[in-house]
Amino acid sequence: MNENELERLKQLYPYQFARVIDEWGMSVEPGWMTIFSETCAAIDAALTGHRKENFSWRQVKEKIGRAADVLGLAMGGNRYQSL
Repeated sequence: MNENELERLKQLYPYQFARVIDEWGMSVEPGWMTIFSETCAAIDAALTGHRKENFSWRQVKEKIGRAADVLGLAMGGNRYQSL
C-alpha cells in the first residue's frame, strides 16, 4: 500500500476518512490507488455542504483480487448505514 498517497487523500478529503472502522481498516494496494484516488475526487466533486458531512468510508480493502469498499451514509443522528 502506498501510505504517502493514502495520507495525501486523508488530508485532501478528511471527511471521507472520519469514520473508518479501525478494526476493519484501510488497505489500498498499489494497483488500486489511482482508481481509489479518482473515486475520492469524484465523490468530493459530487457532494456539497452537509452531504459531505454525511459521507465516510468505513472500510477499504482488496478481497479475492477485487476492491471491496464499504462506505457509510448518515441516516439521522449519529447512526450510519454501510452500503
